[in-house]
Amino acid sequence: QPPDTPAGSPAGPADGPLTPKDTEEAQTKEKKAFDFWHKAAEQGHAESMNNLAVCYFHGRGVQKNVQLAIKWWTASADLEYAEAQHNMGVCLFNGRGVSQDHTFAAAMFARAAEQQHPDSTHMLAACFQNGMGVPRDKAKALELYRRAAAMGVEEAHVKVQVFEDRATRETEISQLGQRLENIKDGFIQLQLERSATEEVTHAYKGAGFFLSNVKSETPIRARIEQAQKAENEIRTLRNDVAQREKERQALLSGHEDKMGEIERLTEMVKELKQETFTQKSQIDTLTNEKAALQAEADRHKVRIKELLSEVTELRTVADWARNQRVDVLKQSLQAVIKTSMEEQNEREKKLKHEIEQLRIRLGRAAGGVGAEMDAGDHAALFLKQTRRDLFLQEVLLRKVLAGVRDQEFKDRISEVHEMEQETDALERLS
Repeated sequence: QPPDTPAGSPAGPADGPLTPKDTEEAQTKEKKAFDFWHKAAEQGHAESMNNLAVCYFHGRGVQKNVQLAIKWWTASADLEYAEAQHNMGVCLFNGRGVSQDHTFAAAMFARAAEQQHPDSTHMLAACFQNGMGVPRDKAKALELYRRAAAMGVEEAHVKVQVFEDRATRETEISQLGQRLENIKDGFIQLQLERSATEEVTHAYKGAGFFLSNVKSETPIRARIEQAQKAENEIRTLRNDVAQREKERQALLSGHEDKMGEIERLTEMVKELKQETFTQKSQIDTLTNEKAALQAEADRHKVRIKELLSEVTELRTVADWARNQRVDVLKQSLQAVIKTSMEEQNEREKKLKHEIEQLRIRLGRAAGGVGAEMDAGDHAALFLKQTRRDLFLQEVLLRKVLAGVRDQEFKDRISEVHEMEQETDALERLS
């Protein structure tokens, strides 16, 4: 019997306990695979049509819909995609999603078998063996089983061996039967001759003669010995036939064990196909993710180039702005110094005038030179202190201006360092 579900079925989650995260990731990957196959199928890609039908059939990445699965398998089979033809044949053979039709199923298997599809070749051999959808033809079935076995179908190897063993047994039994018939015919002939001889002997005895005096005594004994030998051979043949029957029963029992082993191997193959399908889906998803990451890396590289260009421009602008501000600060400082010097000169003039006036008043008031010199010394000392204060203010002002310039320069340098760190981070990310 064919498998109950089409080949190429998506595998379920891995063995062992599953967490909600594992289930969610599997569903996400199945959904991505379904979306990719759906886009490709709409563009006429036969393999994607088959994969899309498998997803619909088992509800992987989409809600289960057997009718849509049949639709996409039919479309893929029309494009002569062997796997889809095989899956469609299995559905027709078992009546899954469509009306059961062994004839149409056998036709689908034949189309796929022409493309060297192993499972379809094996299924077509089973159809010819059992006369399902095609006329019964054991020779054709054996030929197809041998082709499927050559393609690696394990069950086909066993079927070929069973066919050959059965043909050998049938030939041997036929030969034994023919020999038995020949021996039976000879034995019957001997019995008839023996009966005729006994009648002749009885007639001779009635006439007063003895059989020992008849010249045919030796041929009759030879015939009797031949009959006994034939009986022994018949007995031997019967024992041989019984032994062959026991061997046949043992072979049938071994065949049942092998069929059970084949079923287990078939289940293992189906699980491997499902696992392969899942791995293929994962590879497709990872390939798409890799392409997306590559595209994102390319975008980052372009952005890094733009940022490096912006950094260069910002450095140029920062240098220009710094130079401009230094020039402005120099001009401001010179203006401040000039203003301070002018104010200082004015104050000195005023102080000199005041000192002169003070000297005059002191001279008039005290009338003595000593007092006038003392007041002049005080005025000179006041003027010296004033000059020193102005000089200190000028030095302080220069320091303040220099500090402003240094802080601005430090801020610009910090900004440039931050830009360089961000650029390094983007390069590492790419």
